[in-house]
Amino acid sequence: MRVIEAGPSVELCGGTHVRRLGDIGAVKVLGETSIGSNIRRVEAITGFDVVDRLREREQLLRTAASRLSVPVEDLIEGLDRRLAELRDLQAELKSLRRQAAIGQVEGLVAQLDGGVVVARVEGVERDELRDLAFAVRDRPGVNGVVLAGATIDGRVAMVAAVRKDTGLHAGELIKEAARW
Repeated sequence: MRVIEAGPSVELCGGTHVRRLGDIGAVKVLGETSIGSNIRRVEAITGFDVVDRLREREQLLRTAASRLSVPVEDLIEGLDRRLAELRDLQAELKSLRRQAAIGQVEGLVAQLDGGVVVARVEGVERDELRDLAFAVRDRPGVNGVVLAGATIDGRVAMVAAVRKDTGLHAGELIKEAARW
């Protein structure tokens, strides 16, 4: 253990020491953490390890740029462009799924029994299931609807929709349907 003076601070030091900073070469700080009250640990790499790390990072950037079909200098713009495309495609897919779900309305209305439709619908999102329930409920002769099924992400969803003037209660319909 050595005593190191750094300005007004006098510290006990158990670290590795060199005669001069030039002996170390390049230094890349990887991180720092607290290891006690007012004590920080700085982690770094030095010498050729820094150069190797820079080469690895440059290769990573080149690979990412290549996959986005842009020069490295335009990597962020290329990534932003692809993310915007992804958002647009996700919105389009959601819209198409909603349309496909709504396309099931007539088939579900055909299952009408005593003014209520109870059916299982697979492969739709919760919001789509809700929209489908409202669309079925709004058809003539339908007083209430309960739809259940597994969503795209594998979760189970159950939705009920009733007309206000029927005296039906959506919660009671779900309770009844859940027993099946």
